[in-house]
Amino acid sequence: CSGGRVLAVTGMGSNLTEALSASYKAVKQITFEDSNGDSLMHYRTDIAKGAIRKKLRIGVMGSTRGTALLPVMEAIANGSLHAEIVAVVSNRSKALILEKGKSLGVTVTTQFVSSKGLTRDQYDAECTSVLAGAGVEYLLLVGYMRI
Repeated sequence: CSGGRVLAVTGMGSNLTEALSASYKAVKQITFEDSNGDSLMHYRTDIAKGAIRKKLRIGVMGSTRGTALLPVMEAIANGSLHAEIVAVVSNRSKALILEKGKSLGVTVTTQFVSSKGLTRDQYDAECTSVLAGAGVEYLLLVGYMRI
């Protein structure tokens, strides 16, 4: 056999660790042998390892009560979502989602960003600055009314 071949295997699980384990279990059931019976199978064992160790850094933008954020908060609290909410931003100063953000603790950036007197680009830049400053890697729009 000359050259490499790529085969993708997908595993399912209730979380990333279980899905990864299922993937590697399936890979071990696949064999390629040469005419002498020697294995030609090579596979990586480092895929997704970093994702398992590192928590996802989530930012949230919302304009309402943040009811849809509760399942995310619960999944983080019970360990089924390996993540942390690091920022909550709203374009409404009285949006209850800001209170939910504050309830997560002092390490969470919780901020109202007003669009008054700003161009769309200026407003977007201000929101981006807040989210980037908090180290957000993934953004959830939860009832966000300004898209």
